Amino acid sequence: MRYAARTGVSSQLASEPTPRGRRSNLREAQDVTQDHGAQGRFDATAHGALDPSFLRTLPGAVCDLAAAVRGACQDRLGRA
Repeated sequence: MRYAARTGVSSQLASEPTPRGRRSNLREAQDVTQDHGAQGRFDATAHGALDPSFLRTLPGAVCDLAAAVRGACQDRLGRA
């Protein structure tokens, strides 16, 4: 959870301002004739799970997961 909190928002933000008059796609898809899925301006920089920059984050994510599991177990067992 901490990993998502640290990286989730900033990794989805762009430095460019939102164009004036751009329609929102919060409630419905904007590609009404055909669903093109999740495509956009970040496609060129998205490299998937085998991207070295993603792989470098795994040790920290594993530690965060272990800490979360430990905390959940302690909560469940009533220990601190």
